[in-house]
Amino acid sequence: MAWKKGSPKQFGQRLKNTAQAIKRENTATASKALTELEAQVQKRAKASRRVNKQDNPRGTVFNQATAPPISGRTGREGDTVFARVTIRPFWTGARSQALKAILTTLGLIPTLFRRSLLVIRGGRRGRAAGRAPQRIHFRRSPQLARWAARADKGSQYLAHVTRLKGEALRRLVAVGAVKAAVPKVLRDWRQAMSRALGR
Repeated sequence: MAWKKGSPKQFGQRLKNTAQAIKRENTATASKALTELEAQVQKRAKASRRVNKQDNPRGTVFNQATAPPISGRTGREGDTVFARVTIRPFWTGARSQALKAILTTLGLIPTLFRRSLLVIRGGRRGRAAGRAPQRIHFRRSPQLARWAARADKGSQYLAHVTRLKGEALRRLVAVGAVKAAVPKVLRDWRQAMSRALGR
């Protein structure tokens, strides 16, 4: 930037004004970065609306919001302004190839395999009699295990939804969101610095 001649006092004031302008622009850029990060997370965090009783450990059906459970904030740590998005675990479709690939890499693919099913003994007669479903583990019922493995029955040994969390959540959602947001965030920051420095 080009500085105009003036007294040391005027020069010092210009430096002070520029520093304040940089802080203002950094704060504004952090807010834009937060908006961009949240948008990128929402593109990648595919929450399942319905969680079935077979995959819910409590054995009940419930609906969750399809919007990903995220929260964001901007702040300052010393001279550093930051934008931070927190993504909480959520239920998502368990049969996507992207998720399977990541869980395979992490050695967590077995988490997508059901170990049991809720079954009403007696089939139709049991349902007609109002019997409550019982959870039967495959290791105790080879017949049920064979039935669950049948493709014509929907491969019921595979979960339909799973709770996405930890490293799998970071790799499937967070990493891609940050990479996609970086170009726009850097562009906004460069423009902000140009404004602050009067270029």
